[in-house]
Amino acid sequence: LDVREENYPRSSFDINLYDANLQLREIRPFLLEACRRYAIPEEPFLNFFDAAKTHILGHLAGGVDREGRDFLTLYYGE
Repeated sequence: LDVREENYPRSSFDINLYDANLQLREIRPFLLEACRRYAIPEEPFLNFFDAAKTHILGHLAGGVDREGRDFLTLYYGE
């Protein structure tokens, strides 16, 4: 899914990854790089990640929001 809005800088995407059947632990290096990119401290992230690492990756969304801010959102299933 590709999303753009007239009169706003929003330009974003959403990729459904459920069919890939990946557990979050399989994309750990990507997530750690995203943490570095967004200045998220590694230790608190890993505390959260360890509890969720066996969940299935669902959607990956990102881009630029209505205010022009860069974002990345990860969704996962039970």
